[in-house]
Amino acid sequence: MVVDITARTLGYRSSATFDPNATFKRLGVSSLTAVEVRNEIQSEIGIRLPSTAVYDHPSPVELSQHIESLIGKQAHDTPAATAQSTTSATEPLAIVGISCRFPGGANSPDSLWQLVEDEVDAVGEFPVNRGWDRSRIYDPTGSTERTSYVDKGAFLYDADCFDASFFGISPREAVAMDPQQRVLLEQVWAALEHGGIDPHALRGTDTGVFVGCIAQEYGSLAEGSEVHTLTGTMSSIVSGRISYTLGLRGPAITIDTGCSASLVSLHLAHNAISRGECSMALVGGVTIMPSPGGFIAMSQQRGLSRDGRCRAFAGSAD
Repeated sequence: MVVDITARTLGYRSSATFDPNATFKRLGVSSLTAVEVRNEIQSEIGIRLPSTAVYDHPSPVELSQHIESLIGKQAHDTPAATAQSTTSATEPLAIVGISCRFPGGANSPDSLWQLVEDEVDAVGEFPVNRGWDRSRIYDPTGSTERTSYVDKGAFLYDADCFDASFFGISPREAVAMDPQQRVLLEQVWAALEHGGIDPHALRGTDTGVFVGCIAQEYGSLAEGSEVHTLTGTMSSIVSGRISYTLGLRGPAITIDTGCSASLVSLHLAHNAISRGECSMALVGGVTIMPSPGGFIAMSQQRGLSRDGRCRAFAGSAD
């Protein structure tokens, strides 16, 4: 009934023309129509609902489940976020799905393993689709200020590609989003599919999100979308964006401990599951450089390998 009321209030021809698992926001509900939807439901079902009902239960399916629980229908329709985990602190973690996106075309776990097995060199030239002026920032002598003596590295050359509409994000907001947020959304979806988990089925659960991420300089580049810049560039939103998109109610934490951030994320996720703070967790890490600032800064410190290949633990490290 909630689906039918939503369709009628928003002017859809029928409830079959939209996805009932989509958020009300994605379906076009504004602050005004949110109240209209709630009023219509109250009128037809006879149950008093708060004016925030559409925001507290942000999809027709979730709101339906909530209403069913209110009228005493089956208890298992109550959102799983209220359940407490009984996982033992000594129980091993079970990794049920994984995904990845690495330089060299490694867009799946299998292709990453193949890249390693074939000893593929994933280092390449500076990307040409990020506005980097190689003639201005590259000085092989390392003697000019604000330049890099290295012009090679391991890059995701297609980091600008993102299907914003798939996630219910407007083109304008997508431009203001740090590419790290975009890549993580795609990889989270891929990991859930790899594990045979319907992403929609996680909505309302206590699933946690733990993401390792080093703050980048994208904020200064996202011009023309100031209204979305705050949520598009804050480090905390990197994990929060995933929770919001999937409707998760567990902890959402972004960790920056430098190069160990992803490992620390896994450690914290394990602890959270063991303590019953969440029953499942999405864990990962991301690093995408939107500007050459890191190359320039590390060049000034003479901290880069001249051929762009890291040998931190080798005798040949330079």
